[in-house]
Amino acid sequence: KRELVPDDMVGPCLFLASDAARAITAQTIIVDGGLV
Repeated sequence: KRELVPDDMVGPCLFLASDAARAITAQTIIVDGGLV
């Protein structure tokens, strides 16, 4: 595993801003690369 860099956030952010995520409301989505 590796530490996340800002570029790793682009995909999830673009998805959440797209029409594909229109049914996602009031959710906490953790993007941490699986780190606990």
